[in-house]
Amino acid sequence: MDRLVNRILDAYGGERLDTIRTYRMEGTVKAKMRQTEGSMVRLFARPDRLYVDLAYGANPERRYLDRGRGWRTDPSGAGIKEVGGHLLKSMILQAARADIPWILSERREEVTQIPALKVGDRMTIGMQIILEPGLIIRLFADPKTARIVFSQAILNTETVKTHFETEYSDFKEVDGILYAHHEENWASGFHTGTTEIRKITLNPETGPADFRPF
Repeated sequence: MDRLVNRILDAYGGERLDTIRTYRMEGTVKAKMRQTEGSMVRLFARPDRLYVDLAYGANPERRYLDRGRGWRTDPSGAGIKEVGGHLLKSMILQAARADIPWILSERREEVTQIPALKVGDRMTIGMQIILEPGLIIRLFADPKTARIVFSQAILNTETVKTHFETEYSDFKEVDGILYAHHEENWASGFHTGTTEIRKITLNPETGPADFRPF
């Protein structure tokens, strides 16, 4: 797996990856369940700080993750509170996906091979990292391009068993770093929506207040 990890890191930017500590994505999200489209902001600081803002008109959705603590809006979008349990763990999994491909370098010794998966017309190479008991991130790479084209985040606890999938496409370089600009998302097997990335800013200034609601 070490050779594959090196190929993936090279494909995404090589040594340039080490210079990126934070990034900000802006775009749109089309939510199937809500039957609506809204704006999206994703701010990430490696390896475990994340802010997500999904603006669906009168029902915005905001999520904050700061080194193991998480907050999110209630379903109406009217208030925000600290969360634990599966809601917190789902955000930890989301941060792990935002950490692609860096997570492969940060946790290289924990990467193990898993069975291949067919994504579209391509057979991929599968690998996984066990983040903690009950939390697994699986990544599937195109053997020709060494790009991660599919991810699966698994939440498996005594009370909640679910999984989240993302298919990545429309890869473009931003200042030497490769990013997917199109994402198709699923939760528990249901297609939840499509994310289009319009703008990516590398290494924006961030502080603790960016990843907490207060």
